[in-house]
Amino acid sequence: MSDNIIYQASKSEADEIMQYIDNEWKKGHILAVNKKYFLYEYASGNMLNFIISRKNNKINGILGFMTPSIDVQKDVWLALWKVSKSNGSPMLGIKLLKFLLNLNFRSVICSGVNSDAIKIYNYLGFETAHLNHYYLLNNKIKKFHIAKVSPEIPSKNFVLSLDATKEIMKLRIDNIETYSSFFESNQSIPFKDFTYFKKRFLEHPYYDYEIFGVFFELNLISLMVVRVSHYLGSSCLRIVDFLGDENSLLKLIPYLYNKMIHEGHEYIDFLCYGFDEALICNVGFSKLFYDNENIVIPNYFEPFIQENIKIHYSALIADLRKLRICKADGDQDRLNLLN
Repeated sequence: MSDNIIYQASKSEADEIMQYIDNEWKKGHILAVNKKYFLYEYASGNMLNFIISRKNNKINGILGFMTPSIDVQKDVWLALWKVSKSNGSPMLGIKLLKFLLNLNFRSVICSGVNSDAIKIYNYLGFETAHLNHYYLLNNKIKKFHIAKVSPEIPSKNFVLSLDATKEIMKLRIDNIETYSSFFESNQSIPFKDFTYFKKRFLEHPYYDYEIFGVFFELNLISLMVVRVSHYLGSSCLRIVDFLGDENSLLKLIPYLYNKMIHEGHEYIDFLCYGFDEALICNVGFSKLFYDNENIVIPNYFEPFIQENIKIHYSALIADLRKLRICKADGDQDRLNLLN
């Protein structure tokens, strides 16, 4: 009986990996049926960002990964991780992970860790915890359809500062490149370069993202990425990424609140780790407590699940104080099924 052969996959193996996802992970998943989207997520030149195992020339295990800096691979996010139940090697999943760890990334991070994998990550020395989920309700909404809000939940009022609007600019693909040097100054982990940011948010094949920059004396000091999610005619405004000085939230959140009121979204939410909780709450957000039945802020929309869902993460990192995780990191802000 032959041994497992573990290596990084080439682009020519895309169809076979997609078939494996369909058979072993989830039937009809977008990564199994849409090659354009699969290659958008995982292609890297002639290679695929997948570590795979073969036995008797058949794939029996996969581990996807994503690099938030295209040009310099400092950090890596783990993504789809699956081994066949019949592979005959109980440690195969760990062998896939160790192969990737030997590629010597500065940090290895996974957002959306399932409960079964937490013990494995702890065994391998990863830090594990869960993301914080913050929300800011639209106090003009009388009946919520996406969120569940009991009458006991207080609303908050905001007055938009006109001065703040002068320091905030909506950025497009034709003007964000002007500020590409901003990305090089990022001290948090993971490091995200301009090439990644452009591909991830400005060239996404299905999602429309809005990017807002905060400026000080004409210099870009922070970027916030937001996306609108819809369900049954209602919508919410989701902060999915943030780079730069988090004190900029003092200007951005009143600005976004005004946008929410004007466009009629039910709420703004921010799923994250590594941000100053006191600052976030001071600008108007409330922290979601997952066992609080008086308020439900859904995280999953495709398909829609009206529940509070705790998102766990794992991180192998030298300095946990530098870690920042947002909703769109790794493979979390993606389609699962095509409508």
